[in-house]
Amino acid sequence: MSQEVRVPAEECLHGGIARVGETVVSGRLRWYRSTSCPDCGNVEEDGIGMPPEEVRKLILNEGGHWDVVAQEANGAAAIKVVKGALNLSNVEAVEQLRRFPIVFRGTLTEAEWLREKLSASSIEASIVKAVGS
Repeated sequence: MSQEVRVPAEECLHGGIARVGETVVSGRLRWYRSTSCPDCGNVEEDGIGMPPEEVRKLILNEGGHWDVVAQEANGAAAIKVVKGALNLSNVEAVEQLRRFPIVFRGTLTEAEWLREKLSASSIEASIVKAVGS
């Protein structure tokens, strides 16, 4: 499970390239941004969990939005898993419940990671390309 996008490095005036992406390692969602330029040098940054908004936006623009659709009659059980995985507040969790059976919309890697979390809690879910994406 991983996605990577190559884009011009915004901060580089020499035509450097940035690679941004997400992957899942040992059940944890990870993101990275790697910039390479012969004049500016190389810069690496990464983290665990949801990526910074600018990284996520680049991945979404390239790969589109994906929905995780729970195959569970009890929406609260699915949302409880989503809330824990994404560290959502109670207000955010209630907002997600209003969209049930769609429990999440994001990148394909995020959707696959979250489906695995749901599966580990015996909640079946599918991933579908979001309408209009």
